[in-house]
Amino acid sequence: MKKISLILILIFVVSSIIYSQEKIQGDLSFNNQSNLAITVTVESETIPFEGLNKILENNRAFEIQNGVIFRQYDQYLNYYEWQVAKHTFIVNPNLQFVMNFCSGNPDPDDPYMYGYGKYKVTITTPNNVVYISYFNNLDSKYGTTINGLTYGNDFYYGFYNENQPVEFWGNSNPIYGYVYPQPNNIPEFKVWEIIYNDTIPKGNEFYARTTPFGYRPNVNNTYRESASIGTRVILDHVYNNTLNTKYGYNTLTDYYNNPVIPSGENDPGHTYMTPANVFDNDNFGTEFYAEPGSIFELKENIKFWISSVEYANGDKLRLKHGSHLIMGPGAKIQTHVNGKFIDEGSIKELSSGTVFRAWQNSTIELTGNEITHTFNNS
Repeated sequence: MKKISLILILIFVVSSIIYSQEKIQGDLSFNNQSNLAITVTVESETIPFEGLNKILENNRAFEIQNGVIFRQYDQYLNYYEWQVAKHTFIVNPNLQFVMNFCSGNPDPDDPYMYGYGKYKVTITTPNNVVYISYFNNLDSKYGTTINGLTYGNDFYYGFYNENQPVEFWGNSNPIYGYVYPQPNNIPEFKVWEIIYNDTIPKGNEFYARTTPFGYRPNVNNTYRESASIGTRVILDHVYNNTLNTKYGYNTLTDYYNNPVIPSGENDPGHTYMTPANVFDNDNFGTEFYAEPGSIFELKENIKFWISSVEYANGDKLRLKHGSHLIMGPGAKIQTHVNGKFIDEGSIKELSSGTVFRAWQNSTIELTGNEITHTFNNS
């Protein structure tokens, strides 16, 4: 009888673990237990990344790519799409608002989705009391199965009133941290630290395989004046946007076939271009930047163009001191029409045939030892 009881207990414990793992969808929730309506903005400060870290029929798996839109197909090749870069919403008193994770189990009827990135989370009360934190899941292994268990968690913010900090929880586990109003030091909650107590992410294999790079100008309210490239971004091939594609759905056809670059320079499949669009109808584009330790990697024969529209202060790529630039054979970084490439002292690994070139009305700046060398073609 004791043996039977022990077996039943083991079955119950194992079943509970499996059930708990199945429940983990990576939801990011906001629990408002106050009598105030709060406004929440969740915005990726890195270029957004999307994809599935699990096998699902007809879908791309284990290849996390830069993209504003996440797409998921069903068994009949019908698909649903969600925007993963920025969302703003109101959470009314005594209610909970749930954002789905792209590698969880998204709801086709729920438009609020987040992907992979360093997300700035801002909670604002009607009295303009502001709580700011970062939620960082920029780990290309997040959502995979490790040692039989899902590397994932459900997280939520708990708001109670303006006189106490916001609580940050993970699943049913203890509180991981607090967010105070108008903090001097903004807290950052990193999934690899919370779940595994690791100091660095388990993976940094993030890809850019669509064009334009970073953002799609045709998706409203997602564009940023500046955006980090993340911990590492690999540019190795550009997919076209074809029917029922699970790879190139963030590519815009004009950027693939007719990018705004000098005649004869387009090499479809190998040519990337920045959005070359104005931000919020203003007179500037987007500055993409690499932090110290970040890696911007161009594979063989990849051409990366930094460009803009004629009248705008154009797009920029800024490599900060201590960032890494890796360029394969024949790779090129080129500027055109108000675009600017700024290298403030990156660590470079260059191959044969790599090229840096400033074309019409554009600039390359190389900074080091307190001296700036500027090359332009006006």
